[in-house]
Amino acid sequence: MSDETVLLTYDGPVAVVSMNRPDRHNAFTDAMDTRFFDVLQELYERPDVRCVVWRGAGKSFSSNGWLRGSQPGRTHESPAIY
Repeated sequence: MSDETVLLTYDGPVAVVSMNRPDRHNAFTDAMDTRFFDVLQELYERPDVRCVVWRGAGKSFSSNGWLRGSQPGRTHESPAIY
């Protein structure tokens, strides 16, 4: 298993985004949030991608946010992806 918490793979025109924290039921962390927006930007710049599958590793899709790993008061601007 990779140490990366958000994985991006391609199968032809299909991109697969995988949350990769099965031990924590894929609870989102601040680092995953940042990586997720980087992935979205990469996908936005790929006109060859026709479909995006977003999945969670292990038995859970996601258990929501990981409160221990979050930074109080942290905010970020969403990228301009339309």
